[in-house]
Amino acid sequence: YYFYAVAPANAIAPLQNAPIEVNTNGMNIDGLGTINFTNVNGTLDLLYAEKVVETMTTNDPGKVQLQFMHLLSKVQFTFKNAFTNNNATLKVTGLKITDAPKKAAVAVNKVRTDYAWVIAQGETTTLEFGDVNGGAAFNVGESKESDRARLTIPADATRSYTVEFTLELYYGDQLAGTSHKSVSLDNQALAIGKNYNIV
Repeated sequence: YYFYAVAPANAIAPLQNAPIEVNTNGMNIDGLGTINFTNVNGTLDLLYAEKVVETMTTNDPGKVQLQFMHLLSKVQFTFKNAFTNNNATLKVTGLKITDAPKKAAVAVNKVRTDYAWVIAQGETTTLEFGDVNGGAAFNVGESKESDRARLTIPADATRSYTVEFTLELYYGDQLAGTSHKSVSLDNQALAIGKNYNIV
């Protein structure tokens, strides 16, 4: 017996506007086929499991133990205040990636080490990470994380991402300057099932 499972179940077609669609045309003993995924805002995870069970004649066959694998990448950010003036504090707000992949497909009818996402070109979405340090200023030498992590479709190092945020620089209690930053994150490979903290 070959068992396959996709989660979350309440996001799978044929539900209206379901972000997960399973195509069983290529289904074989190695896996389910192809999973098409739409990433709306980075809050929906995607997991997959398969299990081969060789049965014997018994009155108590036992439960099927499925080990789920995360098919997306999880990303968060850490900012460090690297100023040399000890009176300089920073606020970082509105952190987001503006051009993350929105739609892609992954064939799961093969061994897991061969899983590879095929990304739809020209389809992007915005992933919002909130503020850094809850929007509060942080001191020289301190490193603070983004309020939220987000899930994204994995991609190799040929893909670039645009990271945007608003930066406020304070000297003591005085606001010294505000600027909106747009930074290109180049050559950042994101692998299936991995967590990333980008500093």
